[in-house]
Amino acid sequence: MEGARSQRGRGAAVKFVRAPLPGNTLLRPRLVDALASVDTPLTLVVAGPGCGKTVAVGQWLEAEASTVAWVTLDGGDDAPPQFWASISESLVRATGSLGREALRMLDDEQDTARVVAGLLAELPRTGPPLIIVLDDLHVCDRCR
Repeated sequence: MEGARSQRGRGAAVKFVRAPLPGNTLLRPRLVDALASVDTPLTLVVAGPGCGKTVAVGQWLEAEASTVAWVTLDGGDDAPPQFWASISESLVRATGSLGREALRMLDDEQDTARVVAGLLAELPRTGPPLIIVLDDLHVCDRCR
């Protein structure tokens, strides 16, 4: 799975880092408060291109004390193995360990369904929240 391995190179590091907020960013306290008040395992932020989804999530995360795994998806993630490799890599970068086994399984070209099941089993059930941000998910048509 050369594609999964190549994404983890040093040049791809920007893919796993939340972009800094521009200095002239309009503060959106109602959106940030709405995100902060959500108490569900999955939150989907949906709006048209250029509406400020990434900025709103970034503003919310500035006030969060949770561990954040961020991945900005691109066309290279539009296949299930690479999609899950990117998510796993973001988890490793955020937590230091969570996702390592999934990456090993993907490198061994194991079935993606088994990889996902293993990754879900690794997710913490207790403790501080873990936030996984999939920025630009719309570019992944085949992973739906």
